[in-house]
Amino acid sequence: MKYFIFILLSFLYIFGPVVNSIGSWVDFIFITSVLITAYARVIYGTKIPSYFKYFALFIPVSIYSLITIMNYPDAAFADYFRFLLKPIRILITIYAGYSLVFFIRKYYGSKYQIVVYTFVFIACILHGGIMTYQLFNPEFKDWVYALITTGDYRSSYGYNFRMGGLSGSTGGAVLSVVQALGILVIPSVFKHTSVVGKLILVIGGLFLFFTILICGRSGIYVVILFIPFLIFLSAKIVNVSFMLKILAVLVFLISAFIGLLKLYDSVESKSPLYYALTRSLDTFLDARKSGSFDDKTVVTLQDHIVFPNDVKTWVLGNPEHLVKTQYDRTLNSDIGYIRNIWSFGIFFSFSYWVPIIIFAIISFLLIRKYDSAKLVFVLSLLMLFFHAKENYLYVRMFLSVYSMVLFTLYFEVREKISEYK
Repeated sequence: MKYFIFILLSFLYIFGPVVNSIGSWVDFIFITSVLITAYARVIYGTKIPSYFKYFALFIPVSIYSLITIMNYPDAAFADYFRFLLKPIRILITIYAGYSLVFFIRKYYGSKYQIVVYTFVFIACILHGGIMTYQLFNPEFKDWVYALITTGDYRSSYGYNFRMGGLSGSTGGAVLSVVQALGILVIPSVFKHTSVVGKLILVIGGLFLFFTILICGRSGIYVVILFIPFLIFLSAKIVNVSFMLKILAVLVFLISAFIGLLKLYDSVESKSPLYYALTRSLDTFLDARKSGSFDDKTVVTLQDHIVFPNDVKTWVLGNPEHLVKTQYDRTLNSDIGYIRNIWSFGIFFSFSYWVPIIIFAIISFLLIRKYDSAKLVFVLSLLMLFFHAKENYLYVRMFLSVYSMVLFTLYFEVREKISEYK
């Protein structure tokens, strides 16, 4: 019974929807986080972990943002509420990640690391099931979107052929990367399972890759680039045997991708699956035709590198770009770093970025000693990397997985320190 309770908690903690049909305050990730945190503090008296203090660095950013928008005439009450709630939401979500790992460690003992990764994997599988059902059952998709989205969609194409599951949008980079995280945890679990377990992980990984394809292309690059990288980081000795394993993984990934392109060729034209695959694989399909690889996203982002042209904006930012972030925005850039600089200046931007940079450095220094450090390092790189594409730091879903993996490392380090005392 406790196994299913932990699966449910992990799923709601990672993929809990915002029920916008009622109100944006009905956020099940936040509600789940509050309940987990309250239970841990009241029943077990959990303390503030040392890693938590680094995230306090972006609190001044939120305070500064509130102060600056007071001088902006178009700021509405909802804007004040948003900037007041954001640091609270982030900090409670992070602490809930610590609390959830605390519970898993308490109930599963020394196996807690593998159990944490397994729950992340299962949560992604369950969410992938919702996404897949949406693709093949438009009525179900319409019902879900009516409950959890705001009703504003990028395009009818995205609505019909990019599945968003419970994310609150019609697919996109964030969700595709989060689904890819379910694949990234597989190497950490793989070596600790039976033959049957390994087979389930492989089949589940292929299914997760399919769910990436029906929501966005960013997760494709995560899998292709970072699975071999994670395996490389896991090597204690780089010898012939290890290089053969890397080669086998690469051959498998390439073969699976070639098989995917063959699947695309056999899919019925103008079906939902055909359009979904066309959108996600367009770069690779164009490369197959032309013989040259040219990602449209990279080309587009080059035009989004727009820096302020006055010292005041560089130092203090401009509250207009804090308030106008959707269709009414005046800054023509999706890049997270650029939007941060324009919004609250370079110094507060650095305070906003630095917690993830710190954990990237800490985890890199601990890679050879702790298994979880490899995942923390890779997830930190992913968050920092994709922030160069859009606002990605501390984003929903990804932050939940990041927190669970981060505090798995925290407990690993704490246990090792206790052994030496």
